[in-house]
Order: sequence, then C-alpha cells, then structure tokens
Amino acid sequence: MSPAAVVPVGEMDMLPPRKVAPSDLKGQVAELGASGKAAPAFDYVGSIKNHPQLSDFEKQSLLWVLAQSPCFHRLIQPADIGGHAMPDWVKCTGSGMLGIQIARQDPVAPERVYKMRGIAEIPASTEVTYELVTEFEHMQKWDKMLLNLQVLERSPKQYPILRIGTFINTYGVPGMSWLFNEREFCCRGVAAHFPDGTRALAVYTPAEVHANDKGVSKPRTIRAHMGVSGYVVSPYADEARQHLGDDKCQITMVLQVDPMGSVPLPVYNTVSMMMPMNLQRVKMAAAKLKPEEKAAMQQRQLQIVAASKAEAAAAAGGKGSKGGKKAK
Repeated sequence: MSPAAVVPVGEMDMLPPRKVAPSDLKGQVAELGASGKAAPAFDYVGSIKNHPQLSDFEKQSLLWVLAQSPCFHRLIQPADIGGHAMPDWVKCTGSGMLGIQIARQDPVAPERVYKMRGIAEIPASTEVTYELVTEFEHMQKWDKMLLNLQVLERSPKQYPILRIGTFINTYGVPGMSWLFNEREFCCRGVAAHFPDGTRALAVYTPAEVHANDKGVSKPRTIRAHMGVSGYVVSPYADEARQHLGDDKCQITMVLQVDPMGSVPLPVYNTVSMMMPMNLQRVKMAAAKLKPEEKAAMQQRQLQIVAASKAEAAAAAGGKGSKGGKKAK
C-alpha cells in the first residue's frame, strides 16, 4: 500500500505536526500503523541515503523534494537532508482554484526568490504523468515557454535511481525573443522510482560548471538559476482507487526559479506565486491523451524501470562474485 492517499487533496494545507520518525523501516511501519495512516511498503529514505552512485547533495536534494509531498511528510527528517530545516508552507491566495493547492516558502540565503509548491490530482497513471512532466516532447504540449532541451549527460542508473544527468533548458516567449530575453537553466537532475509506483525527480543548478556546458547559446540569452526543485508523482492507495479508479494519481510540484537579469525581485516573486497553476495544463494534457498514447508512455516508463533494476542486479552480482573470490 502506498502512503500516497494519506492526506486528501482538500486538506493538504493542514498537515499534522512533524514527529521524529523511527530510523528503521519496522519502526516506521509500527508508528504509522498505530496512527491509522497507511504504512510505507518500502524504505524510501534508506534506499536513497545508501545509494552508492549519488553524491551527498544529490541524496539530500532528492529527499528534500520527496519530503515536500504530504504523502511523505512524516517519513523524512531534517537529519536526512543535511540538517537543513524544513519550514512550513504558507497557503497562497487562490489556493484550491481548479483543484490545485498552492503554497510558498520565503527564500533562505543565498536564494533570492520564493519556493513554490503545487499539489493536484492528475487523470493518468504515475508512469504517464511522470513522462508528461519530464520528457521534452510531452512537456512542450503543456509548457509553451519551453523552447529547447539540450542533454549534456544522461544515463540509466541502478534501481531505485532511474537517471542522473545534466541538461540545459531554454525558456522564453515564442517569437518574442527580440523583446523578452530568453533564459537558460543548466540543471542537474536525479530521478527515482519506488516499488509502490511513486516517482520523484529533483533538479537544481549545480555549483560546478559541466565540462560540456559551453555557456549561453545565443546573444541576449540570460543564464538563470534553479534552486532545488522537482516533482513527486504518487499512486493512490488501494482503498482510494475503488472510488477514484486506477487512472488517477497525485502530483506535488516544487519550484524555485531565479530569472536573474534585471527583473525586479518583488515583481517576480508576486508573479511566481501563480507558477504552480501550470499543473492545470498538465491535467488538461493528460485528459487529451488517447488510450494508445497512454499505453505507449506507460510501456516506455516500465522499460526504463526494468533496465534500472537489471543494472542494479548486475552490479549486485558483480559484488557478490568479488566477495566470493575473496572468501576463497
């Protein structure tokens, strides 16, 4: 059973107080079960913290994004994300419009702009929804300001990590680059999949310049900055599916986008509070998909998961054989 249906969509701004969660999976199951909440079926935190291919910052970023979903509010503690505090989200004016819960956090230096969070229900499976918000060909269907995506580095990794990569996204107003400067974001991305179907993606502008990053692609383009941002896409628990159907899931989006340049920060912060409303476009894009399109997207995502599991199994087998030789 997934913890994804713990907090109904309409009650997401009234989260319970954070408790110190037991560090072991057995303790987490006992604590959540006693409170009447859905118990986790997987050690989400441990699988990320102990993953050999992730840097400390990649681990902390992915866990931070996961913690912003009400589904995982109780499972992740400040100690899991480098000791950083997780301040409460402040409900924004207009939250609940079109079924999207919107909240913000004030920036913490050196960041300059609000962190924004949006939570909504999407009429598609976790696999289809995840592909809608992460694959360029589908992102362009709902994000009209996304002009280009250049992959600098991307490869499947060992389960539960699906991908680690670096890429450049270009945003702007189509046909209006002469008036509005385009923005480029060079971002590091880490994606994970968990056995209950939950998917998480963390993206951020890394401190180090990637070897393949040649700078802005054309004149007047501004290199912008992205604080830790991402998505958590979670399936509903079995009981909820009886009422909602299988073709629905819950998405949490967190964004901290600094446009840089000469945009006045008070103006930008005001405008940024509506950014989570992009989830309405995701909902509309999902609703327009044909059954055969959904089936193809689902199959692609399942193949990526299978490849990641195979790589993890191969790596584990290699370690086992090395251990066997040493034992002899």
